[in-house]
Amino acid sequence: MEMLVLAGALICLILALFILKPIRAISGHPENLNLMDTSRDRLIPVLLYSENIHSGKNVQVVIVAHGHGIKNSDYSYISTNLEAHGYVVASVQYELPEDEEINMNGNAYEILKPVWEEAVKSTLFVVQYMKNKYPNLDCQNLILIGHSRGADMLMLFARMYPELVSKVISLDNGHVPFLRTKKPQIFLLRANNTIPDNGVLPTPEEQKKFNIKIVKLKDISHIEMCFGNEFQMEEIKGYIIDFLKKD
Repeated sequence: MEMLVLAGALICLILALFILKPIRAISGHPENLNLMDTSRDRLIPVLLYSENIHSGKNVQVVIVAHGHGIKNSDYSYISTNLEAHGYVVASVQYELPEDEEINMNGNAYEILKPVWEEAVKSTLFVVQYMKNKYPNLDCQNLILIGHSRGADMLMLFARMYPELVSKVISLDNGHVPFLRTKKPQIFLLRANNTIPDNGVLPTPEEQKKFNIKIVKLKDISHIEMCFGNEFQMEEIKGYIIDFLKKD
């Protein structure tokens, strides 16, 4: 009887070891980085989801950009899921508590463009840091995922540095026009309650020509892309992974 009990305990222990590993990757305990761009005297906090950072050569890198007034940690459901699928994810905090609030009276694109440009500089700094510290990472084929203002910023990054980007996933950007190109590949998840500026979205003809994929989410609003329920988060994660796994 004692031998049976011991054998059962050993089996449970072995099963636990196999089960715990994927759960640990999915739950995620990101590394907190506080990078300093001394050229701009700018702090750049980063949550680095790095479970797979030493898993081989040319590990794919994802940059995640938050929306206005939202923390980078609020997109952990995306970052931890990507980490579990083998990606290294840098979720950057672009807005800092000491930043001045922007007066939005006027043309949104012209008002926000300097903010996006500064965020592009922060993104380049993060990418260069990762490239220098982890030479095995693929920092020449970045995957960009942004929500709202963060999606506008990353769309501008892709317009300025298309040679560094392989794919862009926009969670409802509204101001920066989409690239009309096959590379980087572009994917948009549109909320059910927003309307982008004129000229932001490609026409149906352009979508077909450049293989740009747009999905309008029936049951997910703009803010629910970061504060949605479990079912909404699962839907968004599913769309993201499906897009990334396709050539």
